[in-house]
Amino acid sequence: MRTNKKTKEMREIDLKTRSDFVGKEEGAKDAVFFTETDVAFRIRSIKSFAAKLICSNDETTSYYNELKNEILSYKGIRSRISWNYESFNFGKDQIAKFSVRNGTLCLYFALDMKELKGSKYRVELCPSTRYAAVPCMYRIRNARRCECAKELIAMVTQKFGLVKGKTPGAECSSSYENSDALLKKVLIKKIKSKIARPVENDRALFKFVDVTLAERSMTDEDAAIYIKDDVDGKKHKGKRGVVHVDVLSEHFEDGDTVNVEALRTKNLIPSDVGRVKLLAKGSLDKTLNVHLQEYSLQAVKMIVLVGGTVHRAG
Repeated sequence: MRTNKKTKEMREIDLKTRSDFVGKEEGAKDAVFFTETDVAFRIRSIKSFAAKLICSNDETTSYYNELKNEILSYKGIRSRISWNYESFNFGKDQIAKFSVRNGTLCLYFALDMKELKGSKYRVELCPSTRYAAVPCMYRIRNARRCECAKELIAMVTQKFGLVKGKTPGAECSSSYENSDALLKKVLIKKIKSKIARPVENDRALFKFVDVTLAERSMTDEDAAIYIKDDVDGKKHKGKRGVVHVDVLSEHFEDGDTVNVEALRTKNLIPSDVGRVKLLAKGSLDKTLNVHLQEYSLQAVKMIVLVGGTVHRAG
């Protein structure tokens, strides 16, 4: 490879073999270039909301068409597609937003989480300022959830006093196109960014990470990709508990597996707690394999950046 003096002895690493230490967009090809110093540059292919939707399966695009037409059936609502999402506004008020996260269609609502607590709608609070006006996120994974999303649409439109008209019934999604075609249309971008050089274990990006460093080093979208579902089918019952990352750093060693049973054995959770959410706090310097039920994205970033793995247990 020819390089100038500033990039002498650069080497390119194909992330098909070393993808573990870099957050990666679905379907994107990344490469990392290292210089003689501890400086590295990552080149990533970033998909826009439109590109993610075009690359989605037929089921997802069907849900999108159905729900978008449902929203636009209310008089006065206008839609606008940007790079990351599609927004629906009534005048100056934002009503809802679409995004695609890790291959799943998500719909965000301008509703109060407190009002939905304990209901059949498993709505998640989105902490990102990007969704501050529409903080309630609902994942559309199946036909039942699509119907529930329509009920949430009815709730939010009633909140703003909107009147339902005729459902458009238009085909809103585009037909499938490959990455080359999407690049030409600038629906996929190639981004170059500076990152730290990985440590010798070929997995970790850092030996030590705190919340601030984790936020600077990985996006929410990248972090979500690293959460893998456990396949053992085991369901945990009991009360819901919370544990912080710095507690794991203090009580576990490199290579340990962290699950509900391990936390209970170390008396880190009460005996009647069967489901645990991991939250970011303090710092982490251990490589851990974590199998818990829920995670904040900040916690995921901390685990992954020091070489650990994140699994969503049942």
